Amino acid sequence: MSYFYKNKFISKLNIFEKRDLEKDTEEFKLTNDIGVSNIIFILSLLLIIMGSSNLCKIIATIGILFAFIFILKKEKKIIENIKFTDDLTGAKNLKKFKIDLKEILKTHKKSDFTIIQFDIDNFKYVNDIFGYEEGNKTLKNIAKVLKFSLADNEFFARIDSDRFIILMNYKNDSDIIIKLEYLIYKFNRYNKDKSKIFNLIFSFGIYKILDKDNNIENIIDLANISRKTIKGLYKNQYAFYNNEIREQVFIENEIENSMYYALENKEFEVYLQPKYDLQKTQMVGAEALIRWIHPKKGLILPNDFIPLFEKNGFVINIDFFVLEEVCKKMSEWIDKGLNPVVISINQSRLHINNHNYIEMVKSIINKYNIPPELIELEITENIFFDNINLLIDVVEELHNIGIRISMDDFGSGYSSLNLLNNIPLDVLKIDKSFLKDITENERSKIVITKVIEMAKCLKMTVISEGVETEKQAEFLRGIGCDMVQGFLFDRPMPIEEFEKKFFLT
Repeated sequence: MSYFYKNKFISKLNIFEKRDLEKDTEEFKLTNDIGVSNIIFILSLLLIIMGSSNLCKIIATIGILFAFIFILKKEKKIIENIKFTDDLTGAKNLKKFKIDLKEILKTHKKSDFTIIQFDIDNFKYVNDIFGYEEGNKTLKNIAKVLKFSLADNEFFARIDSDRFIILMNYKNDSDIIIKLEYLIYKFNRYNKDKSKIFNLIFSFGIYKILDKDNNIENIIDLANISRKTIKGLYKNQYAFYNNEIREQVFIENEIENSMYYALENKEFEVYLQPKYDLQKTQMVGAEALIRWIHPKKGLILPNDFIPLFEKNGFVINIDFFVLEEVCKKMSEWIDKGLNPVVISINQSRLHINNHNYIEMVKSIINKYNIPPELIELEITENIFFDNINLLIDVVEELHNIGIRISMDDFGSGYSSLNLLNNIPLDVLKIDKSFLKDITENERSKIVITKVIEMAKCLKMTVISEGVETEKQAEFLRGIGCDMVQGFLFDRPMPIEEFEKKFFLT
């Protein structure tokens, strides 16, 4: 942390009240000045009415003109303040920011600046959990912190909702990150009453202004482009604009422009990857996976579009699409007299804050009259750190319906053993990263053995994903792993192929 910057920030915090008092004084002075002009105006009228000499009338006329001019100037200033000020926070609005940015770039040719656009990734949580009043208070606090932390030639504006923009002096990339990290600290300090539940998470898009003659709109857009590439990752992120980001944004825009059309025109297809009982070597379940069959590009794998869908929220549509397709196919199997196996479906972290999520899941299952115990919802372990209390409530409700709950990718993040004790999980799915050197690394063997022993004690089924070799399968069989999933046994396949292979032969 920059000692100079930190102390400068703290010293400015100490004059919050003084600045506020000065602001109030200025507003009083403006109001008082208008009051004085009104008195001059009234006295001038009295001179015209009651005065008998020409001199009185001349003085009165001058007084009236002076009062009118004074009032017009003050009203113009008030109108301009309204025109260029954000109603909620009192900060500049984007229009005023652009005017000031153009001016400072013209007058400070030798200075280096950077434009930073940022927003709050989990701002929706604030509104959903604490209400819109608290959400507005959070935005006001952010504006207050920025107001008293920026240097004299730095400034900021609120663009809309929870999105802000800053002009900041540029020294080097590290200096910018230090300043932003300290701002995050101060933002969350104001949020301290709520930080017991969660901290605010920010996405910062950063563009160093290389050409001061560049179009203002373009400069602002480049910072926004950087922000959008990391938006929705749900951890404090900084993205400096470069050519790779330009290419990434082009690809993402192409995907976003076609995703709704693709869903409506059935370009997305559900694949099933079988799960095997490791002891009996027979298929006992499957995981539903999404594939995009593009009319021009062919098969598009999830890694090429799911991260973007997580950021823009479209993954919610995909999750419900997969659930409905699985339930529809299960209903067909039941009607044919077949015995469906349990199918697991990945669920995004975004569902946790959707108040209608539980009801929507129930309505789809009921629509096709599917026994809920045939559905297993997979949630990744990292989701547990968004809002633990809310997540526990959601998981318990799903579990009470009869739906099986699986923790996916166990071991890929920072698991808390206490979570396994507090949340009613049915299945623990060990991340494939554990298997890479499991046959050679003794430490890996010990870790995965103890994980399986722990899960067994908690009466959970254990499945290991990403099994690709006979040695891996043999080791897992020897330590009591219940189920496996991986290319050694079967690759993901279309539902029709899965049905033909396991039910119709």
